[in-house]
Amino acid sequence: MPRILKTSLLLATLIVLGTLGCKSREGPADGNVILLLPESKPAPDNAPERMTKLTIDGKDEPIKAGPDREFSVKIDASAGKTVSIVYSFWPQTYSNTIRTKTVKLEAGKPVKVDFHKADADNPDRIREGAAEGNVILLLPESRPAPEHAPERVPKLTINGKDEPIKAGPDRELGVKIDAGAGTTVSIVFSFWPYTYSNTIRTKKVKLEADKPIKVDFHKTDADVPDDIRPIYYPTPHTVVVEMCKMGKVGEGDVVYDFGCGDGRLVIAAVKKFNAKKGVGVDIDPGLIKLCKENAEKDGVSDKVEFRNEDALKIKDLSDATVVLLYVGEDFGKALEPVLRKTLKPGARVVSHRFPLGDWAPDEEKKINCKNNDGNDEDYVLKMWTIKK
Repeated sequence: MPRILKTSLLLATLIVLGTLGCKSREGPADGNVILLLPESKPAPDNAPERMTKLTIDGKDEPIKAGPDREFSVKIDASAGKTVSIVYSFWPQTYSNTIRTKTVKLEAGKPVKVDFHKADADNPDRIREGAAEGNVILLLPESRPAPEHAPERVPKLTINGKDEPIKAGPDRELGVKIDAGAGTTVSIVFSFWPYTYSNTIRTKKVKLEADKPIKVDFHKTDADVPDDIRPIYYPTPHTVVVEMCKMGKVGEGDVVYDFGCGDGRLVIAAVKKFNAKKGVGVDIDPGLIKLCKENAEKDGVSDKVEFRNEDALKIKDLSDATVVLLYVGEDFGKALEPVLRKTLKPGARVVSHRFPLGDWAPDEEKKINCKNNDGNDEDYVLKMWTIKK
């Protein structure tokens, strides 16, 4: 091959490779901030309102949907000034990501700001649903259902009617409610903050005219407490014994267990540690039936009581001297106030694995015991003692 042809082919190859490695740049050539923007999909014909938006210190800047690119902006501010830049984009046509960056301007050179990843101190807001919705729901994360329990999915109902929703991160969801201003509606979000615990949260909302109303589901309302339902997973018998030992269960003790499952904790307390009485509480009537059957088999029916109740609605625990627990973080946090307020001085609370809100335990230890499959496993126990 002639040398001149080889040279031409080499130059052409280098030009093509260089072109492939470049991103398109939009905006003024003399911009002092270069934004590295991820792709934003064009609005579909049936939803023209799904537009890409860019704001700098609250001021809208002209921008269109487009591919992964660099976008130059000229910010009229002195070096050292900090500005807030918000990029609202559509990585998919059905989901809007709102990403915020705080940028400090520099003198003499443009600052590059990468919008491909969220900053830890400025988490994304994800907005789904109807862009023209008259109610914007601020939803906490709901974990995906594990493979062995596909039924653990979030649910959303508005005035008793199911609305489509999927598991997902902390996000905003726009919904269109066909009701007049001043109408009060009931919105129930059933979600899984952990794969082992279901929280059912209710909000009463009064619709407004001319503007969407925001409803924050990150916190419960005092007048509509959460319904929290941990899944049933039994504490290994070996751990039950260690919990009773840690709680110093003995004669004269009245032992409670919330979310009592098959009743093994209170049954062991009266049978093996000679507690005066055991009380188990569970919201599942099928499990309460199982508890009573197990107590009958173990010959302790006369010393135990099993109640089909919501433990979070019990407001007085003054007769309990020991409380044994295996519940999730959210349930424990909700239960903590009544434990601290109504248990008498000297009462002990022992939890398998989970904390009780911000209440620091008096004792914590790691043990190694046989699990439910007969294999060695490490467990953590925590204990609190009510002070005078």
